[in-house]
Amino acid sequence: MGHARAMLSLDAERQVALARKAAAWGLSVREVEKAVQTAGVPAAKGSSPGIDVQTRWLQRQLGEALEQKLSIRPTKGGSYALRVDFGDLPQLQQALEKIQELIVQVRDAAGPRVREARREETDPAPPAHDTGS
Repeated sequence: MGHARAMLSLDAERQVALARKAAAWGLSVREVEKAVQTAGVPAAKGSSPGIDVQTRWLQRQLGEALEQKLSIRPTKGGSYALRVDFGDLPQLQQALEKIQELIVQVRDAAGPRVREARREETDPAPPAHDTGS
């Protein structure tokens, strides 16, 4: 499945060609990913260049949840930038409130271990007492 996922940004013709090449040469998933990136092949029409499948999925899900156009793009530093398009300040405020609601939902769904780890990050443990031994 990883081989196919790596080729999703290619048009159908190039996917088939690279799949045949990968099978014939026994390429690993990483080698296929590198071939897609370094080949300089144009991405398929309608795909978002520069983002992987999971990021594209997240972008679509967030856009639907916010009911607004947005984009997620990698930055030079290796992190990502979220851009939300809005027409006026009330629309921006509404988008920010929905994002905060989504964050709460994700945290609630994460389970007790994640919530406990988060609590430990924000509430440092009290200092140990010296018993004088």
